[in-house]
Amino acid sequence: MSTEVTENALRFLREAILCGALRFDETPLKSGRMSPYFFNAGLFDDGHNQQALGLAYAKLLLGLGVQFDTVVGILDKGAFIAPATAMTLANYNEGRNVEVCLIRKEAKDHGEGGSIIGRGIKEGAKVVILDDVITDGATKRYALDIVRSAGAEVVGIVVAFDRGECRYGAMCTAVQEFQDEFTIPVYSVATVRHLVALLGQQEETEKLKVLGEYLAQYGA
Repeated sequence: MSTEVTENALRFLREAILCGALRFDETPLKSGRMSPYFFNAGLFDDGHNQQALGLAYAKLLLGLGVQFDTVVGILDKGAFIAPATAMTLANYNEGRNVEVCLIRKEAKDHGEGGSIIGRGIKEGAKVVILDDVITDGATKRYALDIVRSAGAEVVGIVVAFDRGECRYGAMCTAVQEFQDEFTIPVYSVATVRHLVALLGQQEETEKLKVLGEYLAQYGA
């Protein structure tokens, strides 16, 4: 399984670089750090890129063998990710039809109202929450509350990319902190370690050097 997951991760990162979702330049982060690279899942923004995005998530989920019947995306980036993943699952190999809905970051008080876009989350459903990254975990906590209030179970969270960094004053990554707090597994399509491996394959010596220096300072 680890070989398949690694191949899936490297394929995903190559696609991310091609479409500009992963770029290498100095970028200020919310944390105040200056990162030598930046990942933006919102730039998987055409039909081909959406197929690549959905396939990466679907292959990871199928490879992990997670038992689920519903995928839930969190706005904003989850609006790309969850439908693409559900469509891929329905068409991949023998096909697997799962329910899909989106969670708003704030409840709507007009129209259909509420926090969920779609038919809702069924009681007893086994849910996988899909998003792009985990920064401080706030949106995931909010989504967890909504899923649990519907009487469903979150069996995992999948993000596109794990930067593998520690927050200021923390001893582990945001992903590890979240897992420790909620005892829910968090899976990543790709991690910064996969990015290091890809840059090594492509003999990107200067990018590897800069990234290595950054990880030596902020990496877990």
